[in-house]
Amino acid sequence: MKTRPLPVPLLFIVDVPALKRPHVGLSGVKLNNVTEWYIDQMKMRCRRLGFVQSKQQDVLWYRYFVSDERRYVYCCTPKVACSSWKLALLRLTGKDISRVKNVHILQQSDKFIKRAVHYNLSERQAMFKKYYKFMFVREPLERLVSAYRDKCDHDPDYKWLSRAIRRRRQSTNSQQTGRTVKRHGLLKQNYKPNFRQRLEFTV
Repeated sequence: MKTRPLPVPLLFIVDVPALKRPHVGLSGVKLNNVTEWYIDQMKMRCRRLGFVQSKQQDVLWYRYFVSDERRYVYCCTPKVACSSWKLALLRLTGKDISRVKNVHILQQSDKFIKRAVHYNLSERQAMFKKYYKFMFVREPLERLVSAYRDKCDHDPDYKWLSRAIRRRRQSTNSQQTGRTVKRHGLLKQNYKPNFRQRLEFTV
């Protein structure tokens, strides 16, 4: 029985010098042009989904972890090894983190590592100019499957997601038929969406 090799995690570094040099090529295409194409595609889809952030206050500053000592800014992306990286950055502080039981509880991690939300606008602008900035990305479908298995199957804090999917499907069925459709278990108390329904809800 053949096993599918594990996908290699993708790493996106903001400060890679090669991305800023137009003479660096990739299969006959300038690397900076490829990068610009990906950025344009991302912006187009973000606009279509209503994710464009036009104001400073729209940025999710609480997801940016900052070290003034090591001069870095880490942008945390959910379901992209964020737990492992938060733990690694906490350990890099050299402090006793034995009381941190859950790296996602900000009241615990904030005692050891700052976030951009703790800085004012001028301080943020300065750090983004001077500090090393990095984040990680993941193959989109794999990330979506991981989120489905974790949040829809195991996490009790995400029961609202199943209810939201159920409401949307009820609304869609009502619009299509002109009446409320009570089928496919949509009105069951413990309704659990399948992966296709989760995918349709996301995109």
